[in-house]
Amino acid sequence: MSYSFYPRKDDPCPNVGHCPHAGGVPISVLVLRSNDNEQFHQYLQGTIDAERKRNRQLSQENEKLKAELEQVKMELKLERQNKFATNKQKQAASDTQTPLQPVPEQPAKKRGAPVGHPGWYRPTATYYDGGRAWGHSSFSGVDLPLFSMGSLGT
Repeated sequence: MSYSFYPRKDDPCPNVGHCPHAGGVPISVLVLRSNDNEQFHQYLQGTIDAERKRNRQLSQENEKLKAELEQVKMELKLERQNKFATNKQKQAASDTQTPLQPVPEQPAKKRGAPVGHPGWYRPTATYYDGGRAWGHSSFSGVDLPLFSMGSLGT
């Protein structure tokens, strides 16, 4: 709301240049200040409205992304269930998809290595160093002192 410079009255105020109620400040300064404050107030209201609009858009986008995330999580869970399904689950899924085609039965495979595979075994030792410390070749010439319970200070 803008104020006019002078009040529109029949008898003008004699103290227009120095109002005693405003501490001696001219009324024109008060009117300019009021108009400036009104413009600043309108600017602030416009800024607040723009931020509210932006927040509304961001919250709508956030809700959309949350729904999309839930959908992707459900798809991932279903994909993992299908990937790591047990034989019973796979058979149940195949029965529901193609019930007209008979499934040929295969005998269960035996566990272990294929027939004729030599396998892997630890090689037998070719050298024995006579019970010295740790049996490692770098320690073969080292004599370690033997400790008795009495030498430990007990």
